[in-house]
Amino acid sequence: MNGLIPDDMYREFAKKTPLNAAMKALFSELQQVSDYEFQYEQLHQVRQWLIEQQSEMITTLKTSELNILPITLIRDKASSSGGTFLRWRYLTNTGTGNIMWRKIVADKNQPLSIRQKLVAAEKDRVLINMQMSILNFMLRQLKECAQKIEHLDIQ
Repeated sequence: MNGLIPDDMYREFAKKTPLNAAMKALFSELQQVSDYEFQYEQLHQVRQWLIEQQSEMITTLKTSELNILPITLIRDKASSSGGTFLRWRYLTNTGTGNIMWRKIVADKNQPLSIRQKLVAAEKDRVLINMQMSILNFMLRQLKECAQKIEHLDIQ
């Protein structure tokens, strides 16, 4: 592992969550409210697994050689959608660590290996946050569509 994502994470993701089945079903015919609700539950499980992985990534980063830096990675509190996002923070205050992150990467006095690992961690953070955002969007759409379908059904 160079960044935050363990080498086997996506293989485990596919094994331990209904991700593949959910994606396949999402692009098939959904007719009933129960179809949407089932899809919602499957994607909710996928998102929960990803949230658990975020915690592991933070723990791994805190025990790596990057722990000497004046920034740390945190998991933001759940958004209104229920998803969480990884953010850089200064160790000394609650401000964003993005400005400091850029300074560390640009600092030629920092060892190249530290700067490279920090860049790899940032690339993984961006990817994980994008995946979380996509899951949040899909979950919101499934909920909204279920409500629309519910009003269309003839009693």
